[in-house]
Amino acid sequence: MRKIRWGILSAANIAYDQLLPALRRSDRAEVVAIASKSEGRAERFNIPTIYKEYDQLLDDPAINAVYIPLPNALHAEWAIKAAKKGERLR
Repeated sequence: MRKIRWGILSAANIAYDQLLPALRRSDRAEVVAIASKSEGRAERFNIPTIYKEYDQLLDDPAINAVYIPLPNALHAEWAIKAAKKGERLR
């Protein structure tokens, strides 16, 4: 069974409190990277790869899916960027 490798765009509390524990309980998920402007906040996630720029995470070929816990005003922008990146990888 292949695992889905996740990246998280920001070190938001919802990702830390809700998403991360759920993904870590799953046999089908692995969190491989996080992108955050705050390295200190990202370190608490205990994820192997930390990027300082969101685009760096989207460029990581090891990532299959992205969770975007950014402020609502940024969701569309980063969802579109992630989708376009995914199309280029096919």
